[in-house]
Amino acid sequence: MNYLSEMLKLPVLDVNGNKLGVVNDLGIATGEVFPHVTSLAFQGPGKTPFMISWRKYVDHVDESGVHLKACDTDVRFSFLQPDELLLARDILNKQIVDTQGLKVVRVNDLKLSQSGTQLRLLGAEVGMRGILRGLHPVIERAVVAIAKLFHKRLDEQIIAWNYMDLLDRDLSKVQLSVTHKR
Repeated sequence: MNYLSEMLKLPVLDVNGNKLGVVNDLGIATGEVFPHVTSLAFQGPGKTPFMISWRKYVDHVDESGVHLKACDTDVRFSFLQPDELLLARDILNKQIVDTQGLKVVRVNDLKLSQSGTQLRLLGAEVGMRGILRGLHPVIERAVVAIAKLFHKRLDEQIIAWNYMDLLDRDLSKVQLSVTHKR
């Protein structure tokens, strides 16, 4: 799982394989250059929202879901901390502006990197592949394959997180720390 869009709607499974819900967001702590995921937000039965600590409960993530290291009765829910934000709610589909306030691009997806059980935010995908992946990963793969047949490349367009600053807590805009030309 390299992108937020690939993780959204994955089932959340306890240690016994029981489905607790589906992923609907990831929380990060904003104080790091490449922040690590701190919280897992998911929708349980009856569309009930839940949030749990990533470090405390997540064992691993794969194509079949987010696997927890505890059974459903041992999971304790948490709250978003003041220095945390939710990726899908607060960053996905937001505009990125440069240092002069000019609108540059829209965040179409978020690139993540997994190292063991830790997951880090690397940057924002701002190109066509992010839009296609958001529709469905199969659509992205099909368009990339067709482009390859015509000897065209459809590259990822990632803006590294370390080049971005959050303007304020309402997060209606994310700002680049460099000019749009750079």
